[in-house]
Amino acid sequence: MSTQTEAAKNLSQSHCIVFILNSLYPAEAYHQDYYKKNPIRYKAYTFNSGRYQFIESVYGKDYELDFSQLKPIVDSAQPVTSSQAPNSKATAGFNPDTFIKPTQDELKKSLTDIQYKVTQKDGTERAFNNEYWDNKAPGLYVDVVSDEPLFSSRDKYKSGTGWPSFRRPLNTNMVVEKADPGIFGMRTEIRSRYADSHVGHVFDDGPAPPASAIV
Repeated sequence: MSTQTEAAKNLSQSHCIVFILNSLYPAEAYHQDYYKKNPIRYKAYTFNSGRYQFIESVYGKDYELDFSQLKPIVDSAQPVTSSQAPNSKATAGFNPDTFIKPTQDELKKSLTDIQYKVTQKDGTERAFNNEYWDNKAPGLYVDVVSDEPLFSSRDKYKSGTGWPSFRRPLNTNMVVEKADPGIFGMRTEIRSRYADSHVGHVFDDGPAPPASAIV
């Protein structure tokens, strides 16, 4: 183990090259307030950059950060590890500028029967008998069609309904609300913005804040 004296000696012997900066160039207009103009792309960037994962590794998992520190959830409902990341679809991130929704025939092949029924035909999984209703792993919940991030495990709570329930979406710009008339009256449906997948419905009896929930 190096002593403080040895550390100081090593530091004094270190070298660096300093360049004089002669020119400064303003960033393009679309970069100004980028996080406001392109919130989805910005959040996807910060999530995939690894900056929050690095801070977590230094300060610990209890360090207060926004949802971007959380690792994506893959098919096994487990956080992605560094060894899995290069081959994981979820770590590729979501780019709204390049995403093109697959055709219905393609989706029928790539999705399971229940995934297709729920996302494309507005179906409902069985309560207490679905993949994520009791999942407690930290991470992001993404659209199965597009990988666009929708919810954080930090906003997930036990609603007693048998379906995964969230206090809020990651960002209101990531989802679309749609009036859904039915035999139980008018409800508010939640759909993903880019893949237009059926996600669930809003109920006004969720925990505060806010006093609503997405199930």
